[in-house]
Amino acid sequence: MEMGKENTGKGERDDRLMTVKEASEYLRMSTQTIYNKINMRGLEYHKVGGKVLIKLSTLEKMVERGTVRARGGNGN
Repeated sequence: MEMGKENTGKGERDDRLMTVKEASEYLRMSTQTIYNKINMRGLEYHKVGGKVLIKLSTLEKMVERGTVRARGGNGN
C-alpha cells in the first residue's frame, strides 16, 4: 500500500496532506476561501509545526457534499 493511502475495503482513500495553496489550486478557489471555510469550521484540517494541512480525501468529501445531482426524466 502506498504511503498516504488507506485501504478501506471499498477501495483506497487518498490521505495525502496538502497545503492551503495546494488545496486552493486543486479546488480552483482562492486561498482566502479555503481559510474562510476553515475558520467557519466547514473544512477539517491539521496543524503541523504551525502549518495548516488538509487531507485530499477531505477536499474530495467536500466536493461530494456540494454535488447537485441531475434530475431524471426528460430534462425539465
